[in-house]
Amino acid sequence: MSAVGKKLIGQMLDGGWTIVSERQPPPTASGGCFSYGFIARGSDGQEVFVKVLDIRLNSTHADPLKDLEIRIQRFNYEAEIARACAEDRLSRVAHAVAHGVLRVGAGGTEEFPYLVFERAAGDLRDQVARERQLPPWVCYRVLHNVAVAIRQLHAKHIAHQDVKPSNVLDYGTAGHKLGDFGSAQVHARLRPGPILPIAGDPGYAPPEQLYRYYVDDWVLRRLMGDVYHLGSLALFLLTGESATSRLARQLAPEHHWDVWTGAADDLIPILERSLAEIVDEVLAEHTGLDPGMHVELTQILRYLLEPDPRLRGYPADRSEGVPNGMQRLISRFNVFSEAARVRAPARGRR
Repeated sequence: MSAVGKKLIGQMLDGGWTIVSERQPPPTASGGCFSYGFIARGSDGQEVFVKVLDIRLNSTHADPLKDLEIRIQRFNYEAEIARACAEDRLSRVAHAVAHGVLRVGAGGTEEFPYLVFERAAGDLRDQVARERQLPPWVCYRVLHNVAVAIRQLHAKHIAHQDVKPSNVLDYGTAGHKLGDFGSAQVHARLRPGPILPIAGDPGYAPPEQLYRYYVDDWVLRRLMGDVYHLGSLALFLLTGESATSRLARQLAPEHHWDVWTGAADDLIPILERSLAEIVDEVLAEHTGLDPGMHVELTQILRYLLEPDPRLRGYPADRSEGVPNGMQRLISRFNVFSEAARVRAPARGRR
């Protein structure tokens, strides 16, 4: 249990929830280290997830007070996004049901801002680790749910920027929802603090961020990153590995983002070949796919994982001026899921 956990276990939040346990991230977890997860229980037995900001000073930072100020601003920024999504009842986005500040210690001298979310059964990373290989129809249903979530966020001019397995939450028969807005950005509203070259988890970052190629257009720079993340999520469901991780192994050493210093125009053809090879290799390993679905899925994954954000996504969506369009993907993933479900053994359906 963390030092923060020792202070907060047993404390009651506004709304009558009592913090009952700390949720420890697994060893493979990635992301920020200045917030903590807890489970709280109401008087009716209902459990919720609580995200708490650690407001203690970071003594290793060059300017601890400034660092704390930025962390608080970012947490408040995230809280505003979460509340806006809850107010609009976005169906595939995890809802924040409450927020506040928990005061502990003598005279309530220590303050811990918190967000309360509906509790999920787990996340996609845990689900895949537990079940090893999800049935194909479930994989397509996950992609459908996440594509809906991305469409809902983009309609509100919000870029999630950190779509990855641990942020895809499992609600059992209710499906999956996208959570965690710690890296999200609203159009025309800068996130507090310095602008980072990689907005979310580097292990899932799109090529333009890995290679530090600045794209001036907000849609291409932010929203198209979510499109790439959706393709990477598809590879994770098929292989247990992100597209970025697979790309790191596929590239020749001189083309890796840690050493490349050349121009983007010279690099993009190399990345296109490498990512196309990855897609072909992954789908060749899944021989149970219907031949027609196999061809179309290959095409879809290449659209999503296109290394040039100007060419990423469905060509028809780009020609219509909505390169981040999700509706065609939502429709196709729904068709794929239903077709795969019909073909699945009865005991594999739920």
